Amino acid sequence: LTLTWQAEGLHFAAPWYGFDGVLVAAGEGAYAIAGETELSVKIEPGSADDAPAAVIHIQGEPPRRFARVVAGPAESVPLREYAGTYASAEANTVYHVRVADGHLWVQRPGAPDSPLTSLDGDLFSLDDWGLRFARNAAGMVDSFALTAEGAFRLNFTRVAGGGAA
Repeated sequence: LTLTWQAEGLHFAAPWYGFDGVLVAAGEGAYAIAGETELSVKIEPGSADDAPAAVIHIQGEPPRRFARVVAGPAESVPLREYAGTYASAEANTVYHVRVADGHLWVQRPGAPDSPLTSLDGDLFSLDDWGLRFARNAAGMVDSFALTAEGAFRLNFTRVAGGGAA
């Protein structure tokens, strides 16, 4: 899910839902894509406990809250710390993360290698997916959780001996 200011106004993109367009005001703090009756977006300003968020309302489904993630320069962490082979028992699949041309790349079965975009610290994006890497008690990257439509926090664990991909 992305919300961006563009010349024509506030642009909303949620490809997994098939929505992409400019939002128009539809009430206080609420927006909709012109001509779209099944979707509305309510912007929550956030509080001391919660980040600002977009709450997506799609007809016939429960509301979904997407907290704002501020994209900015990541901490100065060597990318090689993330490189390796990761397996998910839940999804019965293996992903390979490698460093090339100063960026992290992920190799998924049946898909071309794709670049990861650094969002903040150990948080990266891949298209509309989020990958949050986690570290063990020694501070070493040992896993990541993938969040995507239909896969909320799908866990991947670094494969011992998988090394850099």
